Amino acid sequence: MELDKLLINIRQCEICKGKLPYPPNPLLQVGYNAKILILGQAPGEKTHFKNTLFDDMSGERLRSWLGVDNEDFYNENIFNIIPIGFCYPGVVIIDGKRKGDKPPRPECRATWHPVLLPKLNNIELVILLGKYAIDYYLAKKAAVTTEVFNQENRDKNIFVIPHPSPRNNIWLSKHTEFETTILPILKQKVAAIIQHQKLETHL
Repeated sequence: MELDKLLINIRQCEICKGKLPYPPNPLLQVGYNAKILILGQAPGEKTHFKNTLFDDMSGERLRSWLGVDNEDFYNENIFNIIPIGFCYPGVVIIDGKRKGDKPPRPECRATWHPVLLPKLNNIELVILLGKYAIDYYLAKKAAVTTEVFNQENRDKNIFVIPHPSPRNNIWLSKHTEFETTILPILKQKVAAIIQHQKLETHL
């Protein structure tokens, strides 16, 4: 199936209908020529209604981590952004209090990732964002902290970073070396890819 037709099918997907808090609204950003792939978790509630991935505080932090502006981040010829789950999965409520979002539903990854990802032949850098992407795409259940600081023992074109949610502020305060040692390398790679791509294609 051609990529354009596949994306139409994905965006019309209702495989989780009845299992979500709102009607299905699959969100992803895909362009065949993009060289950077972000594999994330699932859209948040605000994102569900805005129809734009990472149009929130998490997105602001993520763009800062990558060293990019909105224009480049939302350019599908530069970034592919593919969540593990394409729809907002709902919120966890404990004792009447919101305790974060539910895990991404597994149907998207199982149904669509195996047919979508092989079509993205131009990827040069994969960014695994958060625990669910780490668990599946590194094929092991490992602590986020362990994998974030295990870059030297992994393919140099695969980066692991925590989710940029404000809920991870405590983690970031305890692991300041993430911003001083990991992010400069990631920013350099992202900048080099974008610069080279713009020279090639005049984006």
